[in-house]
Amino acid sequence: MQLTGEMLIGYKSVFGRNGVQHAFNPITNTEIIEPQFGLGGTIEVEQAASLAAAAFDVYRDIPLTQRAVFLETI
Repeated sequence: MQLTGEMLIGYKSVFGRNGVQHAFNPITNTEIIEPQFGLGGTIEVEQAASLAAAAFDVYRDIPLTQRAVFLETI
């Protein structure tokens, strides 16, 4: 798996437009320059929340045993 610094919102990879953040290596006490992680803002949060709300309507009708299998799988 290649790290790209993007978020997954729905089925899309999205690079946040509200600045960037770098990972940190606690062993060397240094910033890891690549990849840069795009920071999400209001637009990305609203998009993700809207998709989650829509998915819940379908998810709550799935039997508990199937939900458990799904959660264990992911």
